[in-house]
Amino acid sequence: MNIYIVDDEQIILEWMALTISRACSNTDSPITFSNGKDAIEQAQKDPPDIVFLDIMMGGIDGIHVLKSLKEIDESIYIVMLTCVNDFESARNALLFGADEYILKIEISEDLIRSVLNHSKKKARQRQKSSFLSHYYQGAIINELLWDKNISDEQSIAELGKTGITFINTAIAAISFRSNKLNSEELFIDYFKSKNIDEFANYFFMYSKEKLIILVNFFSGPSTGIYKNLLEQFASRISSERDWDIGISSVHTMTETWRQTIIESIFNLDQDYYLDSTPYTVLDYTTLDLEKSKVRELCNNAQKAFMIHGKEYFQAYYYGMSGKIKELHCSDVLYLKKQLWQMIQAFEAFTHHDTTERESLIEYHNFLKLQNINHTMKQLDEKLQELKILDQKAYNYYVVKAINYMKINYSTIEHISEIADYLDISVEHLCRLFKAETNTTCMKYLNEIRIGNAKDLLMNTNLKIYEIAEKVGYQNLSYFSYIFKKMFGVNPFSFRNTYQSNSDAL
Repeated sequence: MNIYIVDDEQIILEWMALTISRACSNTDSPITFSNGKDAIEQAQKDPPDIVFLDIMMGGIDGIHVLKSLKEIDESIYIVMLTCVNDFESARNALLFGADEYILKIEISEDLIRSVLNHSKKKARQRQKSSFLSHYYQGAIINELLWDKNISDEQSIAELGKTGITFINTAIAAISFRSNKLNSEELFIDYFKSKNIDEFANYFFMYSKEKLIILVNFFSGPSTGIYKNLLEQFASRISSERDWDIGISSVHTMTETWRQTIIESIFNLDQDYYLDSTPYTVLDYTTLDLEKSKVRELCNNAQKAFMIHGKEYFQAYYYGMSGKIKELHCSDVLYLKKQLWQMIQAFEAFTHHDTTERESLIEYHNFLKLQNINHTMKQLDEKLQELKILDQKAYNYYVVKAINYMKINYSTIEHISEIADYLDISVEHLCRLFKAETNTTCMKYLNEIRIGNAKDLLMNTNLKIYEIAEKVGYQNLSYFSYIFKKMFGVNPFSFRNTYQSNSDAL
């Protein structure tokens, strides 16, 4: 606890400091000031928790110091000291915000303990009141955020009724998520201990295990400066806490506050796709298109199984997995819900029995999955449980890729050609191929090419560069390098050795 004693009599300062130290042995030594000016200057640098202040000092009197300290921080607990029982002085002190008024002749260790307990109790009450205020405002923000029956202009008026007002039209939102902080109070307690001086005003909202801060900028700076302030604040929090953070763009119309918050939530969720994509401005027209594509993918998966059967579904499903990652749907929650609805459709089709409680638990756990890989793994396991998906369903793609390479090895210029043929992403193809064959697509393609080159070296009189081109290598040096890597000798030596051995026979 940070305690100040302000009195122009040195003997009083020493006596008060000794009494306070004895009254609370675990408290840091009080800081003493012989005049109000020094106390005010120090309070501006390091505000105290409690101040024992002489009301009748020379120079700057106690009432003036009282008012100055309350302007610095109104939560400072101020105890006025006097030598006489002066009702008028006490009334003035209380009028200007003093918390207690005591006579110096009555000061004792017990009285000091009582005063300190009063200050702690008031601090707890203020903290609770502050939290309830944040909680109430956050509840209103949350309610208005999703109410489509209230226009943007009406929502601003409703916010104003709860004391949520904006001094400038420039606003932005920042969303936070942490596995360690799972309650609104823990989040807000952290921010209450911070000096958030980058913004003119800010309001908290807690929704679906995320804390959202709606910030209002000071008037004057440009949008570019606002953006820098926003990023600096997010960077400062990120350096102190291992939290996921989503930042909206800077909006210059307060009526768009709802879009601002939703934008920050969606940008927070983009780490779900396990990439380093920076936050972007949310495109609402694109979002609708993304949702329609997610629905289409899930509906087509159901049709693939119910109309064409299990084998066809498995081929479609693993193509669908790659497309989901490529689509990068901004509304992650919507994506998860659509995938779960697909699971429910398969459960109904296969007459899979699950109690309502078990189904609800599975559903909530599915929605909490933190990244796309966890989601797809859980989806795989669920479909395997329903006997709709085999453990090795990706063989379909690997076999088709191998057949394509065997037929087209001489003309393939890039692995993307194989992926395009299979209608999946290059990344997805490479992962599947590696998992099944324990080698890469390119290495496998080189093995096919060099194997055919070896046959041509042994059975034809084609020149080396002609063989290289015939199996797909336009660069003779590279062909020779790959050949030697596989067989230990270059193609010239290989042919000479083979012909020498053949002649010997």
